[in-house]
Amino acid sequence: KNELTREAFNELIRRPDMVMKLNLLGVQTGEAEKLFDLIDADKSGTISPTEFTGGISKLRGDAKGEDLVALICFMQRQRCRAQRFVERIQNLSRKADEIQGKLNGVGSGITHELVSRKEADVRNEDVWRQAGQRQSVIDQLDQGRQVAFPSLKSSAVRYGITY
Repeated sequence: KNELTREAFNELIRRPDMVMKLNLLGVQTGEAEKLFDLIDADKSGTISPTEFTGGISKLRGDAKGEDLVALICFMQRQRCRAQRFVERIQNLSRKADEIQGKLNGVGSGITHELVSRKEADVRNEDVWRQAGQRQSVIDQLDQGRQVAFPSLKSSAVRYGITY
């Protein structure tokens, strides 16, 4: 079987004599590696001598009708493929917008919760401060009561009752 594999084709186009011939056709070595897929007309993964000579001759000559039809078909397939990608991206964008909306709602709820907790902490501190003030007033009243009404000694006995 006299067909070139991709590896053999790449070795061939790197040979100095082939590089010179490809340069005469206006094809650079880097571009030549991409030619394999164009030359492999039957998409077998190998290039037959007929495919090779036909592909190289197309590089030199004017485009034929069948070449233009093949190019148009290729471009239509690529357009359809691109359209599918655009539709997928639009769908993903819609889903991302939905997720963003839900995240915004969650963020708003969290913000409200944090504000409520801060307000509750302020109220709690105020309640503790007021409780401390009340306790201070109660302590002062208690001290005043003890001064105004001294307690009885426990050893005092009056009327037969031990106080």
